[in-house]
Amino acid sequence: MVGFTPPQGSRTGFGSLLLARPDDAGAWTYAGRVGSGFSDEMIRRITRMIGKAGGRDPTVRIPANDTELRGARWFEPLFVIEVNVRGHASSGLLRQASFKSLREDKSVDALSDSDRRSGAQAPATGGSGRRTARRKGPKAPDETVRRLTSPERVVYPEDGFTKADVADYYAKVMDWFLPEIVGRPLSIIRCPEGLGGSCFFQKHHSGGMDEVGHVRLREESGKRADYLVVENAADVMALVQMNALEFHPWGARSDDPERADRVVFDLDPGPGISWDQVKEAALTVRDRLAEIGFQSFLRTSGGKGLHVALPLRPRSRWPLVKNFARAFAEALVASEPQRYVSVATMSRRRNRIFVDYLRNSRGATSVASYSLRARPGAPVAVSLAWRELGRLKQSDAYSLATLPARLKRLNADPWEGIDGLEQDLSRWEAPVQD
Repeated sequence: MVGFTPPQGSRTGFGSLLLARPDDAGAWTYAGRVGSGFSDEMIRRITRMIGKAGGRDPTVRIPANDTELRGARWFEPLFVIEVNVRGHASSGLLRQASFKSLREDKSVDALSDSDRRSGAQAPATGGSGRRTARRKGPKAPDETVRRLTSPERVVYPEDGFTKADVADYYAKVMDWFLPEIVGRPLSIIRCPEGLGGSCFFQKHHSGGMDEVGHVRLREESGKRADYLVVENAADVMALVQMNALEFHPWGARSDDPERADRVVFDLDPGPGISWDQVKEAALTVRDRLAEIGFQSFLRTSGGKGLHVALPLRPRSRWPLVKNFARAFAEALVASEPQRYVSVATMSRRRNRIFVDYLRNSRGATSVASYSLRARPGAPVAVSLAWRELGRLKQSDAYSLATLPARLKRLNADPWEGIDGLEQDLSRWEAPVQD
């Protein structure tokens, strides 16, 4: 997008957005305008992104006698949008363009560079219909950080952390983070306007995510849908470019979605529960699992609680996993009903710890180790060794600002060996219920 026309009538913000496409000489040529298809919220959002940018002098080559552009405001290519069109006029301009989406996954520089190298006719800045991107090999995270759009946008307003800070964080922890999510169906939490705006949960692959992997899975309704799957560091950074903050993988892999390789117990404290009580609960879960022959691993949630993760090898079918998790949680509650509860009802959770086993069913997710949380302070979910639990001050003890330094100090992965541990759930015998 390279400019806009003033709004008319009751409309605010802008009338039409002015689009351009790169040419072989490295310049930008006016491609037409788009004035329809915008929701009120999208008009407000784009208006904020434009801010006070713009002047009277065109920044691209424009038709000599287009009187409708006389009141336009122009600036250097600012961001990329995607539009639907009904062909091109004889002048080459877009015909009957309507807005489709804001393409925050694409930078202006990347669009111009890739199109000029290909020698193909380039779409407008803003896109002239959908392009299908070819998947490429891994891209260095620092390269993606350099191409980040709106890097100065504040994501964590109480702390001043920007989109660039988020991208820099994921680039720094990538070697630790990637093994926790790669090859698993994935849900993300996206915050396009930061924590000061609305955030939303997304599990399906959608428009604008051409560079991110996906797997087609059956849903409970019987229909099939494309789920997000991260395959490499470039995929992670593409999602960060699209304002992803949190990453929540399945306890199964995309090549075998009907069988789980992890069980996760989320210990969520209710009102009146101290941090020391949460730590004691984690140790109790660890010890109870050890009594039946299973080794477990510890993670902070980045919120108020702790996760105890149980790796499975060979993988187990979901009905068995769900039934085991439920039976274990209910047995824990039966042994100490004054301390634990296995139902999510808030009225029953005061002075108790909710042993959340519901994450252990097909399609359910848990936050990944080293994922940021969309909460003030930019806390991080962190894998820990059990010996570290005693001196841990709180679940959100590590943040975007402090975790990279911790990782530099570590001599070994706290979860080293988790994927190679032989733990067969099928030897746990109980009636399986769907």
